[in-house]
Amino acid sequence: MKLIKAFFYLVFVLILLAVVVPVLLMIFVNPNQFKPQLQKEVSVALNRPFVIQGDLHWTFYPMAGIKAEGVTMPGLLSVKSLEFSVALQPLLHKDVRIGKILINGLNLTLVKNAQGQANWAALTVSPSPSTPSKKVSSSGDKTSNTTKIAAFSVSQIIIENSQVTLDDATQNKHMKITDFNFKSSDLSMDTAFPVTLSMTMEANNLAMPVEVKLNADLKFLPVSKTLNMTNIHATLNNDLTLTGSDSVVFSSTPTWHANIDLNRINIENMLKLFKQNKLAISGMGNISANLRGAGSTRNLNGDITFAVQNGIFHGIDLYFYGDVADSISNKTAPTSSDTHQTPFGSLTGTAQIRDGVLSNNDLLMKAAKINAMGNGTANLNTEQLDYHLSLQRMTSGAEIKPRGPAIPITITGNFDKPSVKVDYESLAVSQIKQQISDKMKEYAPEINQKIQQGLSSLLGN
Repeated sequence: MKLIKAFFYLVFVLILLAVVVPVLLMIFVNPNQFKPQLQKEVSVALNRPFVIQGDLHWTFYPMAGIKAEGVTMPGLLSVKSLEFSVALQPLLHKDVRIGKILINGLNLTLVKNAQGQANWAALTVSPSPSTPSKKVSSSGDKTSNTTKIAAFSVSQIIIENSQVTLDDATQNKHMKITDFNFKSSDLSMDTAFPVTLSMTMEANNLAMPVEVKLNADLKFLPVSKTLNMTNIHATLNNDLTLTGSDSVVFSSTPTWHANIDLNRINIENMLKLFKQNKLAISGMGNISANLRGAGSTRNLNGDITFAVQNGIFHGIDLYFYGDVADSISNKTAPTSSDTHQTPFGSLTGTAQIRDGVLSNNDLLMKAAKINAMGNGTANLNTEQLDYHLSLQRMTSGAEIKPRGPAIPITITGNFDKPSVKVDYESLAVSQIKQQISDKMKEYAPEINQKIQQGLSSLLGN
């Protein structure tokens, strides 16, 4: 009986301590008295001024923590409020269990000037002045005061109402991210955890602001410095839907590998986002891509498969070029005008990207009364086209078959101002060959008869 009473008394004391100690800490210990030392330690450790303009506050639920207001690193970032909590008892066992990291009102500015100097370049992580130096044991071995962490986890990370600005003068890239919100839970090393993200993105290579919503599972592998992203489901402007996976290896030049599937997307809207208004394609389509890259497009490699249904090829009227070919053959004026667009039933093909140069050899477009096959390259580094189309007119009616010779068309020049031309020399040769072939077919029975008569006379029949 006495043992039971002692047990309950111990429980009561522990509960009392758990409630009273935080209250006493909050009443008698003002965290702001540590602010000057904290600012100094962090400034030296990061090699950059670190200022807490507001007050520090204790937090106790669900874990002990601290909240800071008005955190700034001049010229780089500012945070309206920052809250951090950690479980104290597991720390005795080298187990770091962070309860919550809440960042509200982050404003991050990353700038690189034309000389390649970045405003974050001086940012380093170095030991603070109060960090004890390494000691040398009697055996001559170096030992450190640091202890190895047995486990690490974060219950929740929330970033809300934030924005990021990126300006890179060396590549003429400008991007601004607003309304950035990020949420994740149950973070730990080597284990996948869910993330939810939303933001609005503007950039000089985008035709309009893009609203992004993303859900995925992340896994960070510290040994290989790799971030894996799986079960990606993202939407752009509530229109384009993307699924797939991605991985990034962090190094001096980070490398990435992505598998992407775009299903039932509006091709025209996607191209407009990236300012591809010339030779654009409209219609609903599916795109699958396996891409790898590092830094610039010169390191971009991969494979793409695409299929578009019931669309329009803008910027080129293949029917008009067919009419021009007929007019040349018949020595008459064209009967139609150039509408600069070609409606089609299907457009399919594959592409390979090697060092930033996209190659395609199996484009097939099927439309009413015409088919087109294409091959060529699009250099993503120089934005130059070198593409060739073979336009084949088709008959109508019950039996659909090729009509006349194929019309060769070349598409060259810059992405923004491509040049579309008919290869009239090759067309003339094809027409002459076609005329010879037609004449051969026309006189074939008579020629065969004369050959038979000649053979009969030679054999004496």
